[in-house]
Amino acid sequence: MDFEEYQQYVKDGASRKYDDLQFAALAMVGEVGEVCDIVKKATIYTDSDIDFKFKLKDEMGDVLWQWTALANALGLDVYSIIDHNVDKL
Repeated sequence: MDFEEYQQYVKDGASRKYDDLQFAALAMVGEVGEVCDIVKKATIYTDSDIDFKFKLKDEMGDVLWQWTALANALGLDVYSIIDHNVDKL
């Protein structure tokens, strides 16, 4: 699946509330927080009970979904975001 297909997949699967910019942005931040919490538990608290890479992979997928939903809420093509970032960097 390429990014164009993924963006459509997210658009098809997202509820109408994702059309709201504020909701989409806050949902993405929530997922980023979950990524940070896993890193915190695995490194600071040395929580050996979690499968660090599996949980991070799972949450990073959620971040990607939310990021794409935010792009959809803004009416932006994900490839244009990627190209803009590469040009900026």
